Amino acid sequence: AGLVLAYWGTLALVMLTAPFESPLRTFYGRDVQAVFQTVNRAVGLVPRSAILLWRLAFPAIVRSVEERERRIQKQLEDAERANAEAQRMLEEHKKQIAAARNDAQDILAKAKVVAQKERETLLAKAREEYDALLSRARKDIDTEKEKAILALRREAVDLSIAAASRVIEANLDTDANRRLVTDFLESLSKAEKQR
Repeated sequence: AGLVLAYWGTLALVMLTAPFESPLRTFYGRDVQAVFQTVNRAVGLVPRSAILLWRLAFPAIVRSVEERERRIQKQLEDAERANAEAQRMLEEHKKQIAAARNDAQDILAKAKVVAQKERETLLAKAREEYDALLSRARKDIDTEKEKAILALRREAVDLSIAAASRVIEANLDTDANRRLVTDFLESLSKAEKQR
């Protein structure tokens, strides 16, 4: 609109100020008046075209713009809902992962406790078996020691009797001699134990 007014203003100024037969009264070789009438007709069509466009095209344009606006708004709302759902699912997954980690840590802690108890049980059982084996071995050693001592005593008694018989060269009663030597050896072992 401003360009049209500037054009009209310039054209009117040129026509009013130029002498009648001046070359300024022509516009590209045409009579300015003819150009003026053509422009006037074209400018007169503009308001009529605008009214026609306003009545026919504008409602359709407005409807399509409003429809597009509704679609964009719906897409934005859908995107917000999807984003909210994704955030909710992300939080839910984070909670599930945290719960799984806690469960895993609880299972590990329980497994460590069970393993420690099992270890202690096995160690206690091994100690008991070791103590029982050691005790049995000591008893066996003591039994064998007693048997060996008895065998040595018998041998010593027999040797003492044989030696005494040779010394005296008389054959004494073997049972009485044996009791005598056995009593002597027992008194020796009692004296040894008291030390």
